[in-house]
This record gives sequence, structure tokens and C-alpha cells, in this order.
Amino acid sequence: MKSPIRSMVGAALLALALPTFALAQVSTNRVAANTDWSVFVEGSPQECWGVSAPKESLNTKDGKAVTVRRGDILLFVTFHPGSAGEVSFTGGYPFEPGSTVGLDVGGTKFDMLSDGEWAWPGTPEDDA
Repeated sequence: MKSPIRSMVGAALLALALPTFALAQVSTNRVAANTDWSVFVEGSPQECWGVSAPKESLNTKDGKAVTVRRGDILLFVTFHPGSAGEVSFTGGYPFEPGSTVGLDVGGTKFDMLSDGEWAWPGTPEDDA
């Protein structure tokens, strides 16, 4: 179950769920974009976050590649006072209620709990 802080962060991130180039055009708080990640900071409340889009996305149905229409696919890592970092993911479409989302980052696989178009790790250890 998501914490209330995650709900607030998720709502805030939902408002920012734009392609990275769009974030740069809309936000004035971008502080870095030297890698595949863009980094943003806010002062009230104090927090920072990194956002990255996938280099590749493969959609399949019955084992075959298919073309789909979806929103942006983004991975966020958010830091605020009292947190060691919180990971969130949006896949650009609503996930099946009660489902998990498999995420593969550089060969490391994670199962995340879904809620609407968003997913979060189930434990603080998975966030770490």
C-alpha cells in the first residue's frame, strides 16, 4: 500500500508527467541534463527528482510485437527531507487494478505495485 507521502508525490509527479524536453520548456527548476536523466529541484516543499524516459519500449500481445497508443513512459526518483529516495513509474496507460508492473533497469528486474497509471516499489528496500 502506498504511503500518504507517495500519494502526494504521485499527484505532483502526475502534473509533471511530460516528456523530458517538455519539462525543460515548462519548468524553470531544471538543474541538470547531462545524462539520460533530467534533474529538477523545488524549494517549497523542499525536494528534488530525476526523470528518465526509456531508450526502448517493446509492446507485445500473444508474444508478438504490436503498435499501441499510450502516454509518456517515465521513471522518477524523488528525494525529500526524511526519505532515502522514492521510485515511481508511469507506463502511459492505466494498469489492471491490483496488478504488478515488471520493470527492467539495466538487467535488474523489479516488481512494482500499480495504482491507475502509476506504479511504486512495494517496500523501502525495493526503493533503495
